[in-house]
Parts: sequence; C-alpha cells; structure tokens
Amino acid sequence: MMVAPIKEVGSDEDGAIANYLNRVEQDKAAHESQRLLYVAATRAKKQLHLSFCLKLNEKTQEAKTPPSNTLLGLLWPTIKDEVFIEFKSDKTDDKEPITNCYLKKLNIKKIDTVDYSALDYRHQLNSFIRPQSNIIEFDWASDLAASVGTVCHHWMQIMGERGELTIDDEANLKAIRYQLLEVGVLPQHIEKATERVIRVLELCLKDKRGQWVLNNRHEDSQFELPLSGVVDKAVIHCRLDRTFVDDGIRWIIDYKTSRHDDDDKEQFLDAEMTRYKSQLERYAKLMRGLESRPIMLGLYYPEFAGWRSWEYSDA
Repeated sequence: MMVAPIKEVGSDEDGAIANYLNRVEQDKAAHESQRLLYVAATRAKKQLHLSFCLKLNEKTQEAKTPPSNTLLGLLWPTIKDEVFIEFKSDKTDDKEPITNCYLKKLNIKKIDTVDYSALDYRHQLNSFIRPQSNIIEFDWASDLAASVGTVCHHWMQIMGERGELTIDDEANLKAIRYQLLEVGVLPQHIEKATERVIRVLELCLKDKRGQWVLNNRHEDSQFELPLSGVVDKAVIHCRLDRTFVDDGIRWIIDYKTSRHDDDDKEQFLDAEMTRYKSQLERYAKLMRGLESRPIMLGLYYPEFAGWRSWEYSDA
C-alpha cells in the first residue's frame, strides 16, 4: 500500500508521491470508462444508436473536441469523420433546433484493428529485463510458475491426507490438467505444466525425506494449516504447508517447487534458508502461542531432494 499527504493549499513543495497516486487514479478511471463503454456498446443485438451533445467553438465556429475523460471522448477519434454537424443559429427564441448533428452509419471495415491473438498477454515495452542467472525457479515472476506451485502443493496435500503415495492414475492426470486450467494456465502450456507437476510429485514420492514429510501417521499431522495471530505488534495470517509432531518435536515445513541445475546446490540452499528464515520463524512464533514443544523449521525442495532445517529459538 502507498499513501501520501494531500498537498497544502498554496504550498510550493513538490508532492511527487501524491502526483503519482493521482495519475494512477486517473488511469484507473480511464480504464473503467473504457470497460463501461465496451459493455454498453456490445449489448446491442442488431443496431446501436449513439446520442450526444457537442459544444461550439466560438472562434472557429466548429464543434469542440469532446473531453478525453468522457465516453464520447473515447469514441471521438473513431467517429469524428462520420459526424455531420450544422450550426444554424445561436438564437433560442424560435422553435427550430439551433444545431443539426447526426452520425452516419459507421463503416466497420474502416476501423483499424490489431490482432493480439498470438500474444499470451499485453505488456509494457519499457519493461526492465533482469539478467539471466544460473538459478532456475520456473522463472520467479512467472504466472506459470505460480500455477505449477499451487497445483503441486494441492496434490502433496491430497496424497498425504489420503495416504496414497502414488500419482500414476489417468483420473489424477486429468484432474491435474483441469486444475492447471482453473488457476490460469493457457491451453498451449497445459502439457508442459502437467509434465512439470508430475515430475515434482514423482520425485517427491521417490525421495525418503519426501515420504517422511507426507506421512500422515505423524502425531497432530496437518496440511495447509491456517494460523492467525499477533507477531511483533502486527496481526498476521499465514498457512503452513506442512506441520506435525515427530518424536516430541514440532516440525513446520515449507515446500518449494524450485529447481537448481548447477553443481553449487549447497550454496543455493544456504541462500534460500537466508531468504525464507524470517518467514518460517514468524510461523513458529504463532505456533509457540499454541504449545510449548521444541520447534524445528524446514525447507524442502522435492525437485532435487534439497533440504535445510534449523531449530527455532524463542530468544
């Protein structure tokens, strides 16, 4: 969230943040007007009649261009050449209309269109491209990566809770494809994403640590456990991928559907532990409010059997 103070009347101070937020709100309003116009215009089944008023430019005696923040202003670049305008008089004491203005039938073929069907999404051309690194994480900011991770987490929960540590089933494969579509994976990427999910799950099931993590016979075994509470005077809400008690110790484990193809896996795991340590320790603080057992925290990477764990300390 970003907030900024309202600029004081008469102040010369440059309110850069406030100006930025104003531009954001203006853009949002413009997009909402475009959406409203599109929805209204596309409801016509056979004919669409547009009615509007124009003002006269007293100097040029021509119609003024409609303000760009109006629905007519959005249409004007397309329809202006098709509008016939005749200003008869500025007198209002007679019964005749002072202006004749009508819109000729639009020739749809004249309207320029751009085919975006080959694009997955539209993006700004001035995007910053981060240099390629040797760490592969499904392309961190990618929607496909997030979708694959979501489905992997869901099926690790399903397999664990059912106690069925297998994925070799046509019905399961079909369900995975449907779930990937539901979370936004495009049809052209479904096969690739499905293969990715299956690979992660199969590697997890073959790994002894993966079997231990998913074993639902542990004491107080929980998958995707939601927790809420106050940590450092702030209310937080979280969801634990996996938690259970083994040999008197509470384990809190986060799955990561990342992969790492280089030889320096230990260095990568050390960096990941640094990256996620504070997040898992917030989970531990919430759990500490529920029980007094010793707590161990873990990061598990089924793709390459990666593992990091450490003891949580209240100090």
